[in-house]
Amino acid sequence: MIMNKVYFTFSITILLILISTTIARNTVWQNELTCWGDNVIKNPSKPRGYDSLGLAYARLGKFDRALELYEQALYLYNKKRVGSKEGLYNVYINRGVAYVGLKNYDKAIDEYNMAISLFPGFAVAYNNRGVAYLSQNRLEKALDDFNAALALNSAYVDAYKNRGNYYILKEQYDDAIRDFTAAIRVNPDNASIYGIRGKTHVKKEEYVKAINDLDRAISANPEEPSFYVNRGLAFDGTGQILSAIHDYNKAVLLDPKDARTYVYRGIAYGKQGLYDKAFLDFNAAIALDQNSADGYHNRGYAYYLNGMLTAANADFKKACSLGNKTACDSLRHVLNKSKH
Repeated sequence: MIMNKVYFTFSITILLILISTTIARNTVWQNELTCWGDNVIKNPSKPRGYDSLGLAYARLGKFDRALELYEQALYLYNKKRVGSKEGLYNVYINRGVAYVGLKNYDKAIDEYNMAISLFPGFAVAYNNRGVAYLSQNRLEKALDDFNAALALNSAYVDAYKNRGNYYILKEQYDDAIRDFTAAIRVNPDNASIYGIRGKTHVKKEEYVKAINDLDRAISANPEEPSFYVNRGLAFDGTGQILSAIHDYNKAVLLDPKDARTYVYRGIAYGKQGLYDKAFLDFNAAIALDQNSADGYHNRGYAYYLNGMLTAANADFKKACSLGNKTACDSLRHVLNKSKH
């Protein structure tokens, strides 16, 4: 067992930015509710108001209410023959987004299929259907859709980002970086793209490049905790442990319920020999996520380094049962050592 390395996993957060890449404050959406609600009252026979009001609810995460409004819009488009074919396309797109929000990916795909049947030359439905396929781990279908979207619109930032996420899942990091770089060329002011490219550089152990990207992401959006987490990992990779801990501290302040951050900070404390702090962080991670294989494995490793083999054995066993293969190797090492 290699005891001088720390093992952890990254979670892939798929960017479900399906309609707009702009994230606005809830007060803006509340104003939209008022505006479009008034529009529906004044124009009850026009489908656009119901669609736009549904979109405002969807942006607040109220997907069930959004779907009710989209249904009324569909009724007016299909039964009353009111409105344009493009408007009907938008309703199918927005219904698909709502179903993705509800994690009902099969229904989302059905909606995107309807949109594609209306306008097979429009890129959005292919990109969005690709996201639904990606969420179902139907990776090759997702890739086909992202390719189709980009063939129709070579400046489609979201399609580059989503195809990049596909490549991350396939561990094709050079291809992912290529797509994120293409997205940056189209939209150089989007902080999230620098953030995800920086995270990919971390995976490749290209820590200086990662720090550069994440510096830019943080400068543009200092309230996003994942940027600090990934820059912390990059600092850790270059041996800048105090800087890593500083970033993890910031991430915890922004999102105190992310178990992974406590694991990473615990690892950093362990590298400094601050095991009391490391144990507190691993315990916090496990309290937040009882299935944190990395939490159990790294706490077990800390126990091992402190000669607490029984406790180490228990944590390695738990982590192994949760699918951490390195923990399984650690468990065999501890069991073999206890026999001698």
